[in-house]
Amino acid sequence: MIGEASIRDARKAGAEVVKQVSNPLVSGLLYPLLQALDEVYLKYLPRLGYKKRIHLMNPMVPGLTGGKMSASEVDSKIDLLEPSASVRAKLQHAVCPPGVTAADGNGVLAFLKYVVFPLTHLDAAAKGEVLLVADFHFRRN
Repeated sequence: MIGEASIRDARKAGAEVVKQVSNPLVSGLLYPLLQALDEVYLKYLPRLGYKKRIHLMNPMVPGLTGGKMSASEVDSKIDLLEPSASVRAKLQHAVCPPGVTAADGNGVLAFLKYVVFPLTHLDAAAKGEVLLVADFHFRRN
């Protein structure tokens, strides 16, 4: 794969997930290629002693602060293993404009749609349960 991809193509493929700078590290250029290989070789991980992994395939999720999600802007993102108190605090301060959908850039709704609900579904499926919309409790404030 490396012999087939140009620097331009690697930069373009990584533009959404790798910070673009004028003099990039080689790792940033290899990242999209290695990510593509992950998909091909995942089936071999259990044979090497690793647990089978669950993967969420989702679009880029907008940030919670109204802009792009960024590692450098801590309040714009929620880490997978972030403590619940921190998640609660970030969501209380998140930008969630009325009438703006997940597709239109509402980071809170996008996070729920593409991260929370799929993870909740996977967890329930692993336990042999089926979740319905009625299983989710919503409250306004």
